[in-house]
Amino acid sequence: MSKEATLPKSNKRQHVRTHIAQLAAVGSFVVISLVIFASVLGYVDSRAARIFSIAVGCLVVIFYSLIISGISQRFSDRFFAIVQLLAAGLAISYVVYEEAEPLLFLWALYFTSYLFGVATLDTIPLIAVGLCYVLFYVGALSLSWIVRPGTLDVLRQGIQLAMFSILVGWFTLCGAYITGVRTERRRARHLLKTALEESEILASIDSLTGCYNRRYGFEQFEVECKRAKRGGTVSICIADIDNFKSINDAFGHAAGDQVLKEVAAILSGTLRATDFVTRYGGEEFLLVFSETPIAAAALIAERLRHLVENHSFTTLPRGRQVTISMGVAEYRPDENPDGMFLLADRALYQAKDEGRNRVCQDISHSNIKVEAGVLA
Repeated sequence: MSKEATLPKSNKRQHVRTHIAQLAAVGSFVVISLVIFASVLGYVDSRAARIFSIAVGCLVVIFYSLIISGISQRFSDRFFAIVQLLAAGLAISYVVYEEAEPLLFLWALYFTSYLFGVATLDTIPLIAVGLCYVLFYVGALSLSWIVRPGTLDVLRQGIQLAMFSILVGWFTLCGAYITGVRTERRRARHLLKTALEESEILASIDSLTGCYNRRYGFEQFEVECKRAKRGGTVSICIADIDNFKSINDAFGHAAGDQVLKEVAAILSGTLRATDFVTRYGGEEFLLVFSETPIAAAALIAERLRHLVENHSFTTLPRGRQVTISMGVAEYRPDENPDGMFLLADRALYQAKDEGRNRVCQDISHSNIKVEAGVLA
């Protein structure tokens, strides 16, 4: 698993912003190098190139400092990106203002910055930044014309302005398309994540009762046994609804299903978060009690037996009682999970043989029965 995948959400956002700031710093260095190179060739005023380079360098330092200090986390990603883009646009517009006849290569500076917005902003903020860039360009030309009248070819600059605006519009359309693709990918990832979570739940949960299904329950049972082998303890209980077939025969399978649901709810509703219930078979349930010795597990089982015995089931006539028999066993270092299950199953058959509606412990421990009604 990558380091980024293990970061909390806030730290992950900080991590992404740091990478973006580093990328922006590299891009700014390239832009500064181009302006200085143009200055050396005589295409850009050297004073304007120095001021531009210092301004861009300061902006990079300021924004990077805001990111690594954590202050940037007070603002949304969109707001922070817009501020960076507008600051870069103003710096580039200063060079345009200083040039009597702005060179077309200065457009490359605008669009180098604007591409950052295309890659990071949604459509509406991107349109707003694009309009600002056009206004910055118009403002720089207008201010230059006012301060230095007669130095600009108005017709030529008007044509270039129209071309610049068209290109900004084209880049904005590309950005809108990229935003749509990005949104659809996010939606697809979300749907995939939701589907995977649902499939994991379906793979582990019994659809009727809401308990763990047999496969997943036994996997978790084996985990508990491994934990107990390292020095802990775990007890299990097999619970079987007494004479369940007679309920189906007398009241129908729908009533029987409802009885299973309500019994499962009783068994699950009183357990700790570390314990769990598995639907083992048709009317059988496996209860796993983590870090619980057999005596305490037998007392819990008796309390559950009592709750079931005194519960009024919604699909059965008033007074129609449902009871369960339960067998309890405790993990022993010399037993594997299957052997432990057989001990609990043997205790369950003992409870059945002795008249049902009772809890029996594994006889290899103490041969103590918790008779029906003891904890009533």
